[in-house]
Amino acid sequence: MKQLRKMFIIFFMTLLFLPIIFFNWKDDYISTIDNRALKKFPKKENLAGSDITDYIQNYINDRIGGREKIINLYINLNDKIFNLMEHPTYTYGKEGYIFFKMKRNIEYQEYHRKFAETIKQIQTYCEERGVSFYLVFNPEKKYVYSEYLPKGVNYNREWVNRFMIDLKELGVNFIDNSDFLKEKAKKDFVFNKKYDAGHWNDLGAFLGMNNVYEKIYQKNPKILLLSEDQYNKLSKLEGSLPVAYFKINEEVPNWELKVNYEDISEQYINEVKRNSSFPYFNYYRNLSQEAKGSLKLLMFQGSYLNSRGKFVIPAVKEYIGIHNYQNVLDIPYYFNIFKPDLIVFEVAEYTLLDPYFSYEKMNKLDLPPFLDEYKKSKAKLNTDIDSFNYDFNFQIEHGDKLSKIIISGLPKEAKYLYLSSKNKIYDFMKGENETHELSILNEVLEENKEFEIYYITDKEQIYKFLVRLD
Repeated sequence: MKQLRKMFIIFFMTLLFLPIIFFNWKDDYISTIDNRALKKFPKKENLAGSDITDYIQNYINDRIGGREKIINLYINLNDKIFNLMEHPTYTYGKEGYIFFKMKRNIEYQEYHRKFAETIKQIQTYCEERGVSFYLVFNPEKKYVYSEYLPKGVNYNREWVNRFMIDLKELGVNFIDNSDFLKEKAKKDFVFNKKYDAGHWNDLGAFLGMNNVYEKIYQKNPKILLLSEDQYNKLSKLEGSLPVAYFKINEEVPNWELKVNYEDISEQYINEVKRNSSFPYFNYYRNLSQEAKGSLKLLMFQGSYLNSRGKFVIPAVKEYIGIHNYQNVLDIPYYFNIFKPDLIVFEVAEYTLLDPYFSYEKMNKLDLPPFLDEYKKSKAKLNTDIDSFNYDFNFQIEHGDKLSKIIISGLPKEAKYLYLSSKNKIYDFMKGENETHELSILNEVLEENKEFEIYYITDKEQIYKFLVRLD
């Protein structure tokens, strides 16, 4: 009897210490079940603005050994016994549909108006330079399959209606896929019933993007339309939800592109800057015969397209995809490098939030006016190079594909700076410590060893000087 009691005590103590023994000490750890980074070890730099007691408690709760296994066991028991989904990311709707966890309805705010005004600024920047611009607004699953939302959910989308009014009032070129996909969803699954509740599936992407191309085609017939003949319409069986171990058994579309193309992303990916939190980048060339007379497309895109370039490649001759969040607010940087024929800004309904598109940065956005138009209408050009009496520094940093030009020492009143080469204008961006920076393809510098540099002052005067490379 004593021996049995000792064994029980040892067993019980082992259970108590197991969570400590298997404590997760990894500093940068992404939880697959939460789809987020877990709390880091409480250091001074991690505690800014936090109560140390609360932080330590949350750190232990995040890192306790076996946490994910315990949560998954709890989730699966609730599903099997009570048909409930107790998950931090997903929830059940009616008839077995799975949605993202329900949150409070979004309310229209000044942020949405500022977002619309920012898009108009970006559109003006593109159109002044002879490049068409379109905003593509993609709905979330909650709208497309609203009839299957959980019982008692009062889903309201009034903010979207007011946002669309703002876009129309400002004259933004936009394509809203919401009602188009909702209509298609009456016959087809454009989002999967269960798998990947946050994004359209391959059929939805095919239909939605072709709707976009058809709208653009009306004004620019150089863009190509998609055809089902360009794909092998395959499917695959998904056994669990993304970033979760929640078991499902669903056959989902998994289309395979048959169009011949070249992926040259690796030639640029290490040199093209992106926000560190949103680094996705792709660069594809369509090698099909039909694409030769088509367009070079620069697409600012989110997760709806980051893994579905196969529904963009056939429509253009070249397709550069940049993660849209925060990066789109640096549009002159990408415009200078790639000099596209068309720019599309794709955004999902649930991403109009400050962590994705900074209100502060939008509020400070000051895109340079187009130099040629400025010279014609607003400013006085000073072409007397000798009158430029400032010591300035001209520096070039060469990479494999890109070169960065850094100019410092200009007068403080210099507001906008430009480089002119072979009738093409490139816009500098403000750098740190009163510098102006421009990233361009190496070939621009290789083709021409002499450039004109212009700058516009805050008094609307334009100065010009020459730079010769050795």
